[in-house]
Amino acid sequence: MVGAGRGVWVLTERSLIALFSVGRVKVRKLERSSLETVESERGHWGQTLRVRLAGQALSLFGCDTTYAELAARALSARHPVADDKAALDDEAVANALHTFADLCLRAQPLAQAEVLAQQLMEQAIARARADGLVKASELAG
Repeated sequence: MVGAGRGVWVLTERSLIALFSVGRVKVRKLERSSLETVESERGHWGQTLRVRLAGQALSLFGCDTTYAELAARALSARHPVADDKAALDDEAVANALHTFADLCLRAQPLAQAEVLAQQLMEQAIARARADGLVKASELAG
């Protein structure tokens, strides 16, 4: 995280939780309802993702382009403030959605049956489309 060392952002339905370390781990929890701006742009070390919530600015640099764009879309889904510049290719979107579905399955270890895994993948894709994370031209099938 810019100015805060290594960091990770966790996005929930209601919050953006930023964990960062400069010496010891610190946590910031910001409500998504206080979102002011979202930006995702190509930088020298990869994609840079910037947000402003409740007057506080946070930035991540060196992000994967696909995940940064999907995070920007997710953050701005209910607050249309992000520029909609980047179109993602089908393979990048499919890989990201597979990763998200895999994380959901790992977070819910009892949901390991293959049929359930397929259903969860389909639900994740449908939800991503409904939330505006996937454009109509991406993963059309």
